[in-house]
Amino acid sequence: ISDGCGGTGAAKRVDQKHAGVPLVAVLPNVHETLLEEGVRHLVELSVDGGVQNGEQALKLMLLGADRVGFGTSLLIAIGCSMLRKCHLAGPDPADPTGKRRLGCAPGVATQDPALVAKFQGKSKHIVRYLMFVAQEIRETMAEHGIRKVSDVVGRRDLLEPKATLVGKSALLDFGGLLTPPIMRLATRDYKAQTEAHMPQLRSHDVAAAVRALKGEDIEIREHLTNEDRCIGIAAAGLIARQCGDLGLSNGWLKFKHEGAAGHFYGAYMVSGMRFCLTGSAADSAFTAAYGGKLVIRQEEGHEGLTVVGNAFGYGARGGCVFIAGRGGNRFGICFRKNSEGGGPKVVVEGVESNAFQYMTGGTALVLGSTGFNLGAGLTGGQVFLLDYNPETLNQDYVKAEPLTDEEATFVRELVQRHQAESGSKLAACLLKDFEASRFVRVTTKIVPEPVED
Repeated sequence: ISDGCGGTGAAKRVDQKHAGVPLVAVLPNVHETLLEEGVRHLVELSVDGGVQNGEQALKLMLLGADRVGFGTSLLIAIGCSMLRKCHLAGPDPADPTGKRRLGCAPGVATQDPALVAKFQGKSKHIVRYLMFVAQEIRETMAEHGIRKVSDVVGRRDLLEPKATLVGKSALLDFGGLLTPPIMRLATRDYKAQTEAHMPQLRSHDVAAAVRALKGEDIEIREHLTNEDRCIGIAAAGLIARQCGDLGLSNGWLKFKHEGAAGHFYGAYMVSGMRFCLTGSAADSAFTAAYGGKLVIRQEEGHEGLTVVGNAFGYGARGGCVFIAGRGGNRFGICFRKNSEGGGPKVVVEGVESNAFQYMTGGTALVLGSTGFNLGAGLTGGQVFLLDYNPETLNQDYVKAEPLTDEEATFVRELVQRHQAESGSKLAACLLKDFEASRFVRVTTKIVPEPVED
């Protein structure tokens, strides 16, 4: 649960101070409701938002929090000066002369070598800050005879209003906030609770990867539910540790699935790995992929549906993807160039808002409608759109241009491959009477700054 204050340095001041409901008005109700339903011992309540010291953290624990997160205060500990210009680095898109914006002067959130050189923060600064926070919590608990943090979770009876309240604050009724629930939270085994919520180790994936590393061609067939998370990650990790990012040189490992895959389907996959899913995948599929191939088809008679969740392909730098269906929000965020200068190649039949944010490499082809703000922060790579709507583009960062003959040929070949891999009916219709004039190529407007020797 996040509080109504706090936030990144790029946020407006009003967004940092008044963006939502105060945490203390919500947390006690959540804690009490979970107790009443008999599931509080199964749930871990994590809170954050503008927490600056141990006293504030301890009060949140007394109101029912198991964990307290720190964000803005840690940034300040390593040198952030809250200029609120994290997102304003590099040339100004609105200035035709290419005037350079300051961005993050302390060098915390920037890749500008001149500003990075000014960064003085160290990990020990964060450690020291959190040690002082922990010391304050411990000393406050010791003053009241409390030994462990777990003994104070939900103990609202230990809180009382300040006696020095004046004005309007003195008129507030704290009765509901400070009255503890009838039931008390039982002692919990945090280790067992954490293990119960972790994805199950897929030992058969690892065993298959071992055989693939020996040059065998392996295929695994399964029916998935959304409880099946992180499919293929253990296998990809084993292959990467032995073969590096390039993946398998001999043999291949194929996953053929049906159903609804859980989070991180096909994440971190490398060359030699193939995923074929008939159904849908939850958020964060194809995250940080280095290679391989992913094909997602819809079930028969369910054309036009969204088949992959939000944040598809975050940080991917390789691989080929063919999706016979639509993608969710923030599709293709942070697609990156790989060491060879290329990137992932992705075909999808429509995306929602904020697609291809912060993209620096790769190629995407969208055969359907797009949501607003496409290409925000895009500085590299290319996106081909069918029958695009100019209003959906982030005009500050990207531009759309008609295809050249060479690009038209490339797009047609990509549509052909999409139809062959996924059996897309949409692709088949487009190929019957292919019109290159319906497509545009979207690239960045940002001109790189010259690098001085």
